[in-house]
Amino acid sequence: GQIYNHSGAIAFTTGSSATERLRIQTGGGISFNGDTAAANALDDYEEGTWTPALDNITTNSSTMYGIYTKIGRICHIHAKITATVASLPGATFVITGLPFAATNTSDTGQRAIIAVGGDMANVGGNGHKLQFRTNSSTLQGVWINSGSTAYFTYNLMDHTVFEISIHGHYTV
Repeated sequence: GQIYNHSGAIAFTTGSSATERLRIQTGGGISFNGDTAAANALDDYEEGTWTPALDNITTNSSTMYGIYTKIGRICHIHAKITATVASLPGATFVITGLPFAATNTSDTGQRAIIAVGGDMANVGGNGHKLQFRTNSSTLQGVWINSGSTAYFTYNLMDHTVFEISIHGHYTV
C-alpha cells in the first residue's frame, strides 16, 4: 500500500496494484474505493446530547434527556421524557429542541417519522399508534386514525404522569 498526493487530495492504496481505498478530498471529506465525487464524501460526524422540551403544556416536574449521532446529513436521535403535567389539555404533543433542523418539513417533502418504543407509561389506549414527525426543529405527535393522520394530543393520555422513549433518524 501507498499514501500519495493526487491533485491536492491524499489517497491511500492497498495491494501490488495500488488500488485506492480511501481519499481525503481537497474540499474536505473522506471518500472510499476510488470515488472522487464531493457529493459522496463523508464530511461530518458528531455525537452529543440534546434537551427535549414539551411545547404547549405546563409541567409540574419533568426529566428529559436525549442523545444524538450525526453522520453526514443523517441525524440519529434517542430521547426519554418523564413528566407530570398540570392537566391534560387538547394541545398537540410537540417536542422541541432537536439538535438540528430537519430539511423536509412537509408530507410532500417526505418528512421523517420518529418511532416511539421502549419504556412507555400512561400514554393512553392509542399510545401504540403514537409516532412523531419532523417539522423543522420540532417533533409533532401524530397517529393513524381510520386511515388518516391525526394529531396526538395530551388529552388522549391516561394520566398526567407519563413516560415516553423515542428513537429515529432524519435528514438535516
